[in-house]
Amino acid sequence: MTDFAVPALTALTVPPMDTLLMDMPPSLLPAEAGLGAPLAMALGCFLGTAGLCHFAFRRYFRSLVPSWLAPVATPLVLVSGVVEILLAALLFIPETRAPAAWGAAALITGYLVSHFDAVARADRDAQRFLDRPAGGAARVAVNLVYIAWAVAAAVLA
Repeated sequence: MTDFAVPALTALTVPPMDTLLMDMPPSLLPAEAGLGAPLAMALGCFLGTAGLCHFAFRRYFRSLVPSWLAPVATPLVLVSGVVEILLAALLFIPETRAPAAWGAAALITGYLVSHFDAVARADRDAQRFLDRPAGGAARVAVNLVYIAWAVAAAVLA
């Protein structure tokens, strides 16, 4: 039987993140690669379309509002549609892009209330997919992707 010696790792140091980023080629840095504006504008197109859909398909969007908010479902749908349209417009203006993207992240995070409520009320035998457990889980997962998209647009703006 042989003993294996492991050298001490006391000299191991990790350089600070800013040093690592400065050493990267500019084309590998997302902001330098120019991804911020297209990402924000794509989010703006998405939010603008979703905002308009709040008006065109009110009944559908009201069905997503938790039952305990039913008395104010229509105003919630309409106000959130207006806010989405406003944020969409602001995402196309370079000076307002970052705050608008953070606003979008906050708004979309607020929608998690509805999605978690759907998960809590999920029924395996529901006719509509979104009312089943898998549908509720899908709503939460997709919403988290939207939040990440908005945060990325804000950070890269």
